[in-house]
Amino acid sequence: MPNSVSPLRAMIHRSIPRHINNPFALAMRILASRNGEAFYALASAAAQAAVTPLDLALSLREKRICERASPPERPIVFVVGPPRSGTTVTAQVLSASLPVAYFNNLTSIFPRSPITVNKMVRRPFRNERISFRSFYGKSSNWYGPNDALYFWDRWFGSDRTIIPSAIDEPHRTQLVQFFGAFQEAFPLPLVSKNNNMNAYAKIVAPLLPTAVFVCMRRNPLYLAQALLKSRRDIHGSDETPYGLEDPQVKGAQSDNAYQSVCRQVAFHRKLETEQLQAIGPDRYWVVDYEQFCNDPKALVDRVASYIAPEKSVARTEGVDLKPFPVSQQQKISDKDFARLTAELKTWSLSETN
Repeated sequence: MPNSVSPLRAMIHRSIPRHINNPFALAMRILASRNGEAFYALASAAAQAAVTPLDLALSLREKRICERASPPERPIVFVVGPPRSGTTVTAQVLSASLPVAYFNNLTSIFPRSPITVNKMVRRPFRNERISFRSFYGKSSNWYGPNDALYFWDRWFGSDRTIIPSAIDEPHRTQLVQFFGAFQEAFPLPLVSKNNNMNAYAKIVAPLLPTAVFVCMRRNPLYLAQALLKSRRDIHGSDETPYGLEDPQVKGAQSDNAYQSVCRQVAFHRKLETEQLQAIGPDRYWVVDYEQFCNDPKALVDRVASYIAPEKSVARTEGVDLKPFPVSQQQKISDKDFARLTAELKTWSLSETN
């Protein structure tokens, strides 16, 4: 059941995740990055705060829309997996290449009334204009794809560092109603990315039987490197994890940053195994990031066959489905890289598995 927080903290964390300890320091690091997608994320947070009264007013209508909705019947594709494993570009490519709906950045400005507001927009989904750029999962433009984690906060709680073990009946009903209402408003298959769902896909799967889960798996060494770099870029510290960590050793004082990051990599591999065993390979697809980069069309075709098995629906015209450069470059110091390599071996995780 979602945990309770103070009204002020709840308002702040509609725009900034609860586990960010110093939002102002994060804003300074974002400004220093000079990244367009990062700037857009800051602007969206400011816009969301400005339109909150309108969002609240429209949410009353949104609630009625959801309460009248039937369960979703069209396919849903959730892209899940560890952070920094290629989930963002995978979701972007699928959304750009297929006739699907997705949660756009406009929903982050109106998180309480996303269906109502998007129905007012002439073209809420501009698949053909989706860019394959991002800043830690953040895209630019109001029509760009968004993780929309604030939706999941409604049903699983706003502290995204906590792994839910169950969902109660009221929130179960609300989750199904929301996806049903979204598909009634926009009668298309849906593609949505949520890294953390890799920890609770087995809870969502029975509620949304038309959903499949695409779990991205990345080379452990470069995943560990990316997670370490994320700690520095987002939290400004090696000690604060980026993304989920094993709750049994959460904040273990004995771990140094290298041990902690590698423990995260091993933990996400464990989560992948658990979800696969619970859901089964027909609905839980494990996809290597490196393989996807080398041949993105293979996954696009597989998803196309799932959402419309009677015909080919991939939109290859205007969409660049050539291989992507695989991100396998050393981006940290030689000392850091060597320590990560050595530490991974203690977890039986090497560059090749």
